[in-house]
Amino acid sequence: MKMRKDVNIILLRIWFVVLLVCCLMISTDNLYAYKITKLGENSVNINFTVNKESTILLRYGTEINQLNQLHGGINMGKKHEPMLSSLKKGRLYYFIAEFLDGRTKVGVEKGYFITKGRPDPDIETVKVKNLNWKSSMLEIISSVKMDLNIECFRPRTVGKKTDLKKAPSVRPVSANKMVKIKKNWGAKVRRYESKYMLERLQPLKEYIVNISGKGNISDSTQMVFVSGEHNIAMGKKVYGTFDSKYIGDRFELKGDVLKRVTDGSFDYAKGMAVSHQIEKGDQWVVVDLNKNQPISKIITYWRATCYPEYYQLEYITQKPGDKPLSNKKSMLNAKWKKIKKKVDVENSPEIGIHGMPVKKAETDCNNINARYIRIFIKKGSEYTKKRDFYNFVQLLEMKVYPKEK
Repeated sequence: MKMRKDVNIILLRIWFVVLLVCCLMISTDNLYAYKITKLGENSVNINFTVNKESTILLRYGTEINQLNQLHGGINMGKKHEPMLSSLKKGRLYYFIAEFLDGRTKVGVEKGYFITKGRPDPDIETVKVKNLNWKSSMLEIISSVKMDLNIECFRPRTVGKKTDLKKAPSVRPVSANKMVKIKKNWGAKVRRYESKYMLERLQPLKEYIVNISGKGNISDSTQMVFVSGEHNIAMGKKVYGTFDSKYIGDRFELKGDVLKRVTDGSFDYAKGMAVSHQIEKGDQWVVVDLNKNQPISKIITYWRATCYPEYYQLEYITQKPGDKPLSNKKSMLNAKWKKIKKKVDVENSPEIGIHGMPVKKAETDCNNINARYIRIFIKKGSEYTKKRDFYNFVQLLEMKVYPKEK
């Protein structure tokens, strides 16, 4: 009984020592509070209360990774109230305050404030989202409501004139919609969003967008973007044997796995389709393009840890009066023509997509006219695998490009 009591006393003493150390750490390193005391259009006062005599070094700016403006004090004390001046009105500022006792850091505090007043007209951010190969959405965030001039064009080529009939068109979608934007450290600001549709684009071409304010607003900016690719396989119906419900490697394939072949996703867990065992049967994928189209190029993307060393690429041109191929049986019984007997995946370049090694196999198609495209891997074909128990291959995407006019 006495021994148990002694043990409890020892544990109580240890707990007290740990508590004391924690309190000392808190009292040494932490601030009690800061408060914005005077906030104007071009200046602000910030009151800091610390629990140890110290000097202050304050860094501030409008971007958290560019806090280049400094304010320092030489007076020791537990209270500091620096005044920051020459600020821009209506702007979000971030700050980091360091409190020093000689060379020893006593504490650190960070925060933000928004100066009063209507901000100066400013085009803050410009983004372009490619919707498809021939149209993109231009999104502009401004500090205040602004009437804008938008120009979109391709860079001029020496010796050639810009064909205005083929120049992209700019169509307003929405103007000066008030939005609340979340910033770093939990800050929220009120800004204005305008959207414009850029149409009549050509695939994978570089375009320049000039944005400027109308009237007495002088702010302007320019950006360059590349239009989307013309992948006619995107979202098309897929048939075949790449529908295995493989479980492992941190994921489980669910739902309609075959649609992943043309969904545009390279996500490791949700973007790949898995074949069945190559030793037990032929493996194949068919993409239905819905109509005959002249094909210039086909690119397939395979996971670099399990891919076929070669595959056969085939096509069918739908003739007038032919019934569409709509199931596995009709596709297996159809007469396929060869685009290329052996597409070499083994010696194709390996690229990195989202940190995942991927094999990219590209095939020129000489503008064949086709509705159906098939990847065919014969039973027992050679394939590369990272692990011994892999008896399948994994296809991330098939892209089909038409002949451009």
